[in-house]
Amino acid sequence: MELTDNPDGLAAVVTARNLALHRKLGAERHRLRQLSEADAHVRDELGSGVLSSETAAALRLAQLPTSRLSSSLQREIQAGRWSLDDTRRTTSPSPELSAAFSETSAMWQQALATATAALDSSASETALLLDEHEHDFTRMTGGEQQVMSSFALPHKTYVGAARTGKSTAVPRWLGLLEVLPEKPWGRLPWTDLSDRNLVFLPDEQNLYYWDAVSAVQSIVADQMSRSAPNGLKITWVDGMHQGQSAGVFLRLAENGPRVLDGQVWTEPSSIEAALRRVANRVGQIQQSCLKDELPDLDSYNDRPGVPVEAHHVVVVTGYPHGFQQASATLLQQISEQSYRTGVSVLVVMHPMMASIAPTAGSAVSYYATMEDGAIPKSAPEWCTFSVLPRGEPVVGRAGQPHARVFPHEENVAVWMPYSPRNLEKADQEAILLGYVRASAQLVATGLSPRELAVRNLDPEERTTALRKAMLMWLHEQSGRADGPRWEEFLTSDAVHVTGTTFTADEIGRQAKYFHEQGLVFGAPGSESPMPVLTPTGEDLSMRKDVNAADFAALSGTRPGDTYNTIFRDSVTVSQVTVGRDNTVTQHQHAAAGFEELATAMRHVSELLPRIGLSAPDAEDAAEHVSDVIAETTAAEPDPGRIRRALRGLRTFLQPVADQAVSGVGEGAHELAKEALGHLQQFVS
Repeated sequence: MELTDNPDGLAAVVTARNLALHRKLGAERHRLRQLSEADAHVRDELGSGVLSSETAAALRLAQLPTSRLSSSLQREIQAGRWSLDDTRRTTSPSPELSAAFSETSAMWQQALATATAALDSSASETALLLDEHEHDFTRMTGGEQQVMSSFALPHKTYVGAARTGKSTAVPRWLGLLEVLPEKPWGRLPWTDLSDRNLVFLPDEQNLYYWDAVSAVQSIVADQMSRSAPNGLKITWVDGMHQGQSAGVFLRLAENGPRVLDGQVWTEPSSIEAALRRVANRVGQIQQSCLKDELPDLDSYNDRPGVPVEAHHVVVVTGYPHGFQQASATLLQQISEQSYRTGVSVLVVMHPMMASIAPTAGSAVSYYATMEDGAIPKSAPEWCTFSVLPRGEPVVGRAGQPHARVFPHEENVAVWMPYSPRNLEKADQEAILLGYVRASAQLVATGLSPRELAVRNLDPEERTTALRKAMLMWLHEQSGRADGPRWEEFLTSDAVHVTGTTFTADEIGRQAKYFHEQGLVFGAPGSESPMPVLTPTGEDLSMRKDVNAADFAALSGTRPGDTYNTIFRDSVTVSQVTVGRDNTVTQHQHAAAGFEELATAMRHVSELLPRIGLSAPDAEDAAEHVSDVIAETTAAEPDPGRIRRALRGLRTFLQPVADQAVSGVGEGAHELAKEALGHLQQFVS
């Protein structure tokens, strides 16, 4: 394939040609300027029959044939009639020498006119030679003969849903390179295959920080617009503005947790942890997918029968804010290994870092070269060139961003004007929503072998996958008249959705966990072996994005959290809400004759959290309260069960009332006495 058949190749070829033509033009312009600066002096000396060393140098620069003048001068010098030192001259030049001076003066004037005309001609020729590329440029940006597919061109909506699992890298639109800014058609798409790292260096004069952030947002949205469902992962770090740089992508924290790594990371410890997860993923892809057999992730994804391993973009804004040496080293390592593993890094530096990449002029006025930079004194002590992330720099110069191009067969890279794409917020939202919807339709069996291997080894991943599968299965079974049993889950297809094999013991432990955390009533070993989802469990079962943190938040006995327990018998369903502070709220009216007991239970439930029982005792006491309320709201209350529950509740309250228990809350014994007073008439 010819270099000019793709935007990058065409940019390299045209840039090299532009530089060569302008170097030639520059040399001619410089020569003409030197001749013009010497013109008055040369004319004056030649007209006066004088030839100084300066005039002689000018004649050589003009490449004039001065053999006649030289011969005449030698004869005059030998005859003693002429000297280089005009103060020693005693006679006027001979007619022969005067004629030689006049002839040389005429040739000088002609050489000056020729050089002026040649410069004009070269400038016109340069323009014409560059105009030859207009057709090539237009083929890259649209039209009937366009080289780039419509899929690769920018879109304002999500278009990746039609892509199946097999595909090469996703094209990503980075903006437009102004290869020939003087030409109205002189822009070329700056694209990549989702594998290029970019490092923006705003200086708040030629490139502003938030303009760079906007450019990064647009690049990520563009990549998402063409990614296959579940084909893109994002890690976003913002140690400078508490996540503000993520813009609409903040919504992924709630609506697309499989896309965004949990949240936008802002604190030093969480930044390091997030980057360590990315580094671990890079290592896993190298070891589990690529090994020493494949050159890159796309070669792996193109293998038959292999679920796609997603590409991953890491966004960092405000660097080095929020970074420590360890996290900076991780980012640098990720950026060095990113290409092969399908990871790209997009960094927006803090403006103070602009000094690391100063630019200088080049043969073409709108191009630049890079000079040696310096780490600013205001940077952290650990910040050195060795730990900076690797990537294509985007720098500010002449009032706009400049990006790097490597001219064909040139030894030095040049920076040229670059126009990033600024995608409107509404378009970013449309792309994000379309991608999340398409990704949510895929089941967990779309996990790649690497992800399955990680899940099998990682206790958190493994346990979370099982809990999600159990809750979803129980939700699907909720309409059964006979009620589901956990033994059935073990032999159902639901357990295989996770892509992982689980044992009966693991399922039993999680069933007990659900009961203890108030997600399910009726765990194995309880009075009712048929599990029933509580409202909290029902909510979790319907969420696609539930993760380990959601389950962890249920643990403990923190006031203010609530869980719900449904008690079911053969006659009716009675529902109460048992707070994590061990309060109990009745949702149905008490049966006839049990109104006073129900009222007493409400008073007791209000007192329990103030007594300060230990967490296990408080939970058991609350269960006794819920048992009583369940019976008082049943169609046919069971007096025996009520008596047993009330006696059980008294065993927790009586020692506190008698001041026989230490470590309870202030005034606990008085509160316990009050609670027992409400129960007195009902407990024999």
